[in-house]
Amino acid sequence: MKDCKSFAGILSLVLFFLANFKFSICSKFYDITAKDIYGRDVLMGDHFRGKVVLIVNVASECGYTDLHYKQLVDLQSRFSVDHFVILAFPCNQFGSQEPNRNSAIHRFVRKKYKVQFRMFSKINVIGEQAHPLYKFLESQTRRSPTWNFNKYLIDREGNVEKYWDHTVPPLDCLKKIKKLLNFAVYNSETLRVDAGEL
Repeated sequence: MKDCKSFAGILSLVLFFLANFKFSICSKFYDITAKDIYGRDVLMGDHFRGKVVLIVNVASECGYTDLHYKQLVDLQSRFSVDHFVILAFPCNQFGSQEPNRNSAIHRFVRKKYKVQFRMFSKINVIGEQAHPLYKFLESQTRRSPTWNFNKYLIDREGNVEKYWDHTVPPLDCLKKIKKLLNFAVYNSETLRVDAGEL
């Protein structure tokens, strides 16, 4: 009987530890800072807490560029930025297909695709020099990007809910995004971000 009580006590402590450990891991998304396309620090918790977030590593000269940028623009246009945001991170690690500087990348996506979602400075997404954001994403999914345009979906609490590789078009993520937003159909008027805030 005494052994049973001891085991129950130890089990309770282990479960308590695991519950708190999971919370601390999941909350780390909001503690991460990344530089936007203008070089300004952006703390995830200050800007995206309570929102559904789609994180994508992008490239300007990839075979997937045209389809993905067009569908990402479409996807963002379907939802208010108060509820859903796309964060795009240029990366040159796959086929050297993002060789340009941040300013040139920004001009390209604004001119060709009319991008209104948040663009960030070019980073590494794999390897020892990977940005802390991508180290966090890999720790949560055990999946790291294998090419340009891999996608991670973050829920309103900062948990990584889903990973899609480059073969999955952005609009194929729509059902999961709606589920996280708790909307069967979203008919609200879209709020567009002013160009100066991107």
